[in-house]
Amino acid sequence: MAMASAILMGIVPIIIWIFIPAEYVLLNSIIIVFSAASLATTTVDIKNAILAIVKVASDGYIQGSGNKVYWFK
Repeated sequence: MAMASAILMGIVPIIIWIFIPAEYVLLNSIIIVFSAASLATTTVDIKNAILAIVKVASDGYIQGSGNKVYWFK
């Protein structure tokens, strides 16, 4: 669920930005800055998701606390 904000507010605007003509400089600037800021603020969520995929056993339980991820069997 934490990755939803990265996808909705970071990646989707970049995809929309691809289809906006280059003549709309102000709109392009607003969208790319918004998208970059959204992705920058979700870096901890992305890091936690990657760590959960790589390090957690298949039958483990995950608990997040701030910047750290703990897992238990």
